[in-house]
Amino acid sequence: MLDKTSQLLIRQQLFTSDDVLLVNAQDAYAEQTGAASHYLHWGHYQQFGDLRAKFGAEVQQRATQVVLYVPKEKSLALMLLDNLAAVMQPTDTLYLVGDNKGGIRSLAKKLPANWGNCIKIASGNHCLLYSTQLLEPAPFNLSSYLTPYLIDTADKTLKVFNLPGVFSHQHLDPGTDLLLQHLPLSISGKVLDFACGSGVIASWLGKYSSAESIHLSDVSALALQASQHTLNANQVQASCIASDGLNQVAGNYDWIISNPPFHTGKNTDYEIARRFFAAAPSQLNKNGRLLIVANSFLPYPELLGQYFKTVVEKANNGRFRILEAH
Repeated sequence: MLDKTSQLLIRQQLFTSDDVLLVNAQDAYAEQTGAASHYLHWGHYQQFGDLRAKFGAEVQQRATQVVLYVPKEKSLALMLLDNLAAVMQPTDTLYLVGDNKGGIRSLAKKLPANWGNCIKIASGNHCLLYSTQLLEPAPFNLSSYLTPYLIDTADKTLKVFNLPGVFSHQHLDPGTDLLLQHLPLSISGKVLDFACGSGVIASWLGKYSSAESIHLSDVSALALQASQHTLNANQVQASCIASDGLNQVAGNYDWIISNPPFHTGKNTDYEIARRFFAAAPSQLNKNGRLLIVANSFLPYPELLGQYFKTVVEKANNGRFRILEAH
């Protein structure tokens, strides 16, 4: 079934040719219409992408009609608009579509100066649809959107780079901070940083542990791009993998370490963690271990117990706890 934003698009019959590009779509609308598409989410790309689909942190293709599915993160939406200003022309049309509560209304009222006024085309299904045109093309440099910050914890430092739309955009989150303070000295061998975000855990391990082979995975093209910058800044060699869950991961890990996500949009979603925990044992060596940090209120000990023989709480500061499973 198509997302409600795409359903609103269908009812308007906007497209006059097949020269259409959908950016940040979350359903099969591109496949059904033959439009080109650009995905920031690996799972959506794998599930819905066809021969005209691209996956990556930067949009590089042009079309005379472009649809931007507006993300909830305002900083990401503005970055995508700047990206599109580098590939579109003033004769092209940009459509903005999004959930009423997802920030589209405020974005449409205050677009960057090189975009024209937004014209409201339709509303329905608790969504809004606008159109606008580019006034003046401008170059785009993804690196200029990187946010650098320095981690200083457990008497160690790490330089981090992050991008809009990636978890903990401008500072180290307290959960990962706790995890870094309690990483076992015994970590070695082949290690996976699952749902890596900006690559903090992997870079920390590469700099301060005995890990011999480090891998990072994330569903987000922007997270993988940010991670690569963080790795480079700390002179850490590691392999970045685009994967929805553990589907694209090779396995045979001695350690899988993560601050796993538990939200889909604004809603708590245990299914992400459940799928991760269920798949993790088959990706670990015989004596391999899973180490996670999570909010203390999440029922993860019980959930992990469904897939692992032993689950041990290694630390708990009231807000977050560290769990080790094997």
